[in-house]
Amino acid sequence: MGDSAQFGAAGTETRRAPRAVLVLATAWLLLVPAGAPPAAAAVPAPDPAAIPAPPAPEGVHAVTVTALAPGAHDSLHGYVEYRFQVHNRSAERAHRVRVSLPAEGRGYGTMLGVSRSAVVGPGSTVVLSLLQPPVMTHGYSAEVRVDGARARGVDVDIPDHGPGAYYPHADDQIRVLTSHGAKQAVADLEADDAIGATMAREPAAAWSPNWLSYTRYDGLIVTGAEAVAMPPPVRTALEQYVEAGGVVLVLGPERAPAGFLGLDEPGAGHVGRVFGQCLTARDWNESGVRSAFDRAIRLTAKPFQQVATVAEAHTHFPVVQNLSIPVRGMLLLMFGFVAVIGPVNLILLYRLRRRLLLFVTTPAVSLLTCGLVFTYALFSEGISARYRLMTLTVLDEPHRRATTVGWLAFYSPLTPRGGLRFSYHTELSPQFGWGDPYTVRSGGGALNVDWTEGQHLTGGWIRPRIPLHFRLRKSEPRRERLKVRRDASGLTVVNGLGADIRRLTLADHDGRLYVGTDIAAGSEAALEPQGIQAGGGPLRAFFQGDWEDMIPALAGNPTRFLRPGAYVADLDGNPFVEHGLANAVPTNCLTVVYGILESGDRED
Repeated sequence: MGDSAQFGAAGTETRRAPRAVLVLATAWLLLVPAGAPPAAAAVPAPDPAAIPAPPAPEGVHAVTVTALAPGAHDSLHGYVEYRFQVHNRSAERAHRVRVSLPAEGRGYGTMLGVSRSAVVGPGSTVVLSLLQPPVMTHGYSAEVRVDGARARGVDVDIPDHGPGAYYPHADDQIRVLTSHGAKQAVADLEADDAIGATMAREPAAAWSPNWLSYTRYDGLIVTGAEAVAMPPPVRTALEQYVEAGGVVLVLGPERAPAGFLGLDEPGAGHVGRVFGQCLTARDWNESGVRSAFDRAIRLTAKPFQQVATVAEAHTHFPVVQNLSIPVRGMLLLMFGFVAVIGPVNLILLYRLRRRLLLFVTTPAVSLLTCGLVFTYALFSEGISARYRLMTLTVLDEPHRRATTVGWLAFYSPLTPRGGLRFSYHTELSPQFGWGDPYTVRSGGGALNVDWTEGQHLTGGWIRPRIPLHFRLRKSEPRRERLKVRRDASGLTVVNGLGADIRRLTLADHDGRLYVGTDIAAGSEAALEPQGIQAGGGPLRAFFQGDWEDMIPALAGNPTRFLRPGAYVADLDGNPFVEHGLANAVPTNCLTVVYGILESGDRED
């Protein structure tokens, strides 16, 4: 009975529910206007400005690094340039970015690490240039650090570079770089087993503005139209490359820019520029062009095809007189030590009946012997590092540029601190080969070059009692000059070269020779006429010889090399090349300047 009553009540509620729903639906239809959108669609769209922006990338994620790859081909000398484009996506914060290569190296021999750091401002993009000297390294990527934290690395093609790198015919390789417009020359050059030709990946207008990036090549080929399209810094870099001994061939009927490499007239011909040469031709297939270019690049490659060992370099260019270990003296000292600490000590103490003093005399004699060895080494070599610098600087006064070639050597009894420091404009070719202490090491990584503030060589570049030699080249803008004035009494000069002149030999515009001695920096002096004429040849002949022999020959007999409107000065000091090692003592240095006078000076 109770259950039926409950069921009846529930049934009544069930019948009432549809009526209530029907009443509500009817009321909604009467109240809402016809055609009105659903309630959900009536919600206003959000304001885009009110949507919070995603957080800006920070830390290692704020910086992107892209490798602008070099030509991945082998080379023997010069520098390989690696360029990295670094972009800071942060809108408010600057980041310090460091790029190093190789990230992980492997192999046998001297292993080189190259790095550079830069502060990249908010939203800025910079290009970091890292240059590898001719020392072997291995790897496949570059390491990136942002504010000290390691970021994602960058894949890089690292070619085999330097005399320690392996590739066929390494001792005979000559490298040529051609532009896109001169690609027809690649196949012809490659037919010669001694020449390796490569077409640049980038158009000539995008080539590097750093002259060091071209030093790995013995010759360059471009067209006149491409030379016109080059930005001025790139053209300047090519001019520096030629002045430092390189060869450039300009093809095509288009005339090169005014003043570029001294080319004033179109058509076939050649122009000498300091140590290098520029050739011109209307077409690669023009008669005589290939043979002239072949001869020129072989002469450029000649000084770099033979890399001396440590012993050979020291023989040609000694920084200290004697490197041999005093074996006889050391043996005598050892025998004397053994005799004194052994039989002499025992017999003497036995006779004195003081045998217990053996525990005192033995360490005392040992300490005395060590002191004698240290004193001998101190007085024979000292503790100061020494360097020897021999250079020839061609000071082109009309173009305000100085080009230097020469040798630099170091010797230190102890490992110096701080490494070696050179400018961004200096090319260093270390002289060591297989079997030398610098190359017999496995797993490498001991030599480093950092380009953050100049060219900073750290690691094991200088080792105790082992000489280190560099063949060097340098090209940079300079404003030093020798001011020449002619009056009724004769010829006078003002020394504006930045160092005292020991001896000056000058040829005026007519080729007449004048000589002056002991001219202090900044002072004026009269020159004495010699009554003979200048008749020197081009400087390119100097570049092909042995620099360590040619530079003293030029200083001793300048009339052999002088041409009208030039001078040769033997300086006391070197304002053009830094020796690189702090607190080092100079020994037997020689600085020779071959100056090209400005036209105004020549006509005074």
